[in-house]
Amino acid sequence: MSKRPPDNGDSSSQPPIKKVQFEPILIGPISTLEEMDMKVLQFQNKKLAQRLEQRHRMEAELRQRIEQLEKRQMQDDAVLNVVNRYWNQLNEDIRVLLQRFDAETADESENKNESEATTSFLMQLSSWDKEELDDKLANRVQVSKRAVSKVVQAFDRLSQRNEKITLALKGEFDGEEAPNIDEVVRRANAEIQMENRNLQAINIQLHEKYHTISLKMSELQDTITGKDTLAAELRNQVDDLQYELNKVRARNDKLEHHLGEAVEKLKAFQQIHGTDEKGSNKPNTFVASSVSQTKVKILFFFTKIRA
Repeated sequence: MSKRPPDNGDSSSQPPIKKVQFEPILIGPISTLEEMDMKVLQFQNKKLAQRLEQRHRMEAELRQRIEQLEKRQMQDDAVLNVVNRYWNQLNEDIRVLLQRFDAETADESENKNESEATTSFLMQLSSWDKEELDDKLANRVQVSKRAVSKVVQAFDRLSQRNEKITLALKGEFDGEEAPNIDEVVRRANAEIQMENRNLQAINIQLHEKYHTISLKMSELQDTITGKDTLAAELRNQVDDLQYELNKVRARNDKLEHHLGEAVEKLKAFQQIHGTDEKGSNKPNTFVASSVSQTKVKILFFFTKIRA
């Protein structure tokens, strides 16, 4: 009994080389060089059609993905624009309220006697977490917080003043000497006059702002009209390009139809040519010329596809 020879160390250490296997291509019997060229062109056309189909599928998927992302981006931008617009309007309304109540003027006693609800709300505003906000957004939040705090304090001081006037008119003032009614009325009248002057100043500012906004709106309306005209022209261009695309697609379909007919004729001519070769050794001039014409058509179609 013969023994197996020992394996070498080099062969065991190296991994086995993988053989690359190619898919066999069946081209059938070939009798002439023209038939060989025709088979090669048919194979190239098949591979090109597969590649075109794969490319069209990838383009459709990418186009759908791009449309989804653009739609989502438009929705996010719309939401952000709405939030930004209403936020700016809120800050503007708060500023007008502060001008009306003259929030900068206040007595020390009024600041000391703030209600517990007001103090608690102000403490809650100051304790908001700012870790999730960037610098720009944090600054806007701080501006809004300060404005809201001033409005709350202004309303609280206004409530205290009204309460003082009410107690003075009733003659009830616990723990302290009752103030003079004439003095209280004069002070309230002075405050009302101050508020009236503030309201007049705000009214003038609003008239100026309305005039500026009206001019800006007219300018924007003209810009919108121009953009609408440009959009209409672009739509017409898109329609023209779509028409040209449809014409090119129709021409492509027609060329594919002619190619299919040429391939069918080629198969028929090959069958006839094969039958003639079995029956006799004489060349068939008509079949050769027809095959050459079919080859020219296929070459023309292949050139159009690559272009």
